[in-house]
Amino acid sequence: MNPRTSVILIFTCLSFLLYFCEVHSANILFFFGLSTYSHRIIAWPLVKALAERNHTVTFLQPEVNKNPHPNVTELVPNLVAISGQMNFMLMRLEYGHRSLLLRLTYKLPKIGVEMCDKILADPDIIEHFSKTKYDVIVIDALFNECAYGLAYKFRAKTIIFGTSHPFGWLADCLGYPSESYWVPEVHFSFDLPLNFVNRVWATLSIFYFNTIRYFAFLNLETVLRERLQIPDMPSIAEMMANTSLMLTNTHFSEELARALPPNVISVGGMNVKEKSELKPIPKDIEKFVNEGGDEGFILVSFGTGANITAAPEEIQTKFFKAFEKQKIRFVWKWEGKRPTLMPPNVMTVSWIAQQDILAHPKIRGFITHGGLLSMHESIFHQVPMIVFPVFAEQDYNGERLQRTGRGLTLEITSFTQEQLEDAINKLLYDDRYKKNVVEVSQRFFDRPQKPVEAATWWVEYVIRQKDTSFMRPLAASLTWYQRRCLDVYGFLLILILSIAYITVKCIKLLVRLMLRNVNNVDSKVKAKVN
Repeated sequence: MNPRTSVILIFTCLSFLLYFCEVHSANILFFFGLSTYSHRIIAWPLVKALAERNHTVTFLQPEVNKNPHPNVTELVPNLVAISGQMNFMLMRLEYGHRSLLLRLTYKLPKIGVEMCDKILADPDIIEHFSKTKYDVIVIDALFNECAYGLAYKFRAKTIIFGTSHPFGWLADCLGYPSESYWVPEVHFSFDLPLNFVNRVWATLSIFYFNTIRYFAFLNLETVLRERLQIPDMPSIAEMMANTSLMLTNTHFSEELARALPPNVISVGGMNVKEKSELKPIPKDIEKFVNEGGDEGFILVSFGTGANITAAPEEIQTKFFKAFEKQKIRFVWKWEGKRPTLMPPNVMTVSWIAQQDILAHPKIRGFITHGGLLSMHESIFHQVPMIVFPVFAEQDYNGERLQRTGRGLTLEITSFTQEQLEDAINKLLYDDRYKKNVVEVSQRFFDRPQKPVEAATWWVEYVIRQKDTSFMRPLAASLTWYQRRCLDVYGFLLILILSIAYITVKCIKLLVRLMLRNVNNVDSKVKAKVN
């Protein structure tokens, strides 16, 4: 080894040692009190990565972990998980899209307050908190502001973990520009580009959310001050404005090019498994797929929160009859007994490792509810989709899927058998869908770091820095109307109206003077004549 190579090697080793020494072992709490199990799946690669880097990690969620990690402490509060409280499929069928989302967004902040009160009244959890001090609290963005009270008590830094695209109300919380003039709030999907009416709705939806949250926060602040005995705790809004970082489960290459500040980091795709992590599919499924010959198969899975088995019989029958007319085979994740009307070219399974089967060389398509986990997995494995949105941001995902030509979107409440048959035929025999998803897949993962590596680095960056306020926009300290320049526009409007008013008054005065002079001249002329 020549001297130059030795120097480079020593320098590299010292750099790594310095990096690891700078990051002390932090005590990190993931607060996912109000969430579904899918939220855990999204965050879990980051949880594992931090635990394997010798951080002390605790994960709080009311759902029991199916795959626990030996170095992660689990806190399971005695709550009914949100997925156990609501049947989203039946709610979608009863209320429709926007009516359902209005009901949910009105109800969820209140559930968040109730959840907080119950967690902080749980003796086991309170005992755990009394013996532990956290350095960082990672907070699920879905109405889990309860964690800010804990952060204040522990003097911990806070990181928001957005399991979806950035929620519209977070712009005001973190001080970055609200883009409702061209981006709809993810819960209220509209076709892009937005027309004037939809821009009005997109803007009003932000005010609606902020109003609901404002009144919920008043109750939440009372709960936190009493339960945690911190009467001097500032408002939730003030504490949220001091959030150190936000990790968001999205990426501009697949979604939209948003104007985000440096403390909002896109890490979409953390849940995707590398090919080396995938396993062969079960032998019975492999046999069923291979018996279908070169036609391949389509995967059908609607997830726990959008359980198709809960749908009325007439909706299930549309699927059965549409599938029966196809030459291709279907593998359907179906909970419960196999219906008698299920056609023979459909294999039902109660559970399946979704990514393993999406990676199968014979897969031709994926029919699902359009959750972001499934969207990213289908992008990675380059599988076009047919989406039936049910709740949350799924309509937003479905609109983007259809607009970018990666698949098709149908409405679960009103679709016909013929529409589903047509969508399947397009997916199978129109090459554009496969071509588009391959193109998006290539750019989605063309990044300098893997998503979980980026997320880990940024969490440790927050740990290393004593103060992270330099990353936050100064707009976080402004009021909602100042951030939108409404005071400036109001001042300019008043100024313009004042100038216009004075101008009109001056013109009237000049006209009056001119008329008076004319009248005086006429009077003098008449006097001379007489």
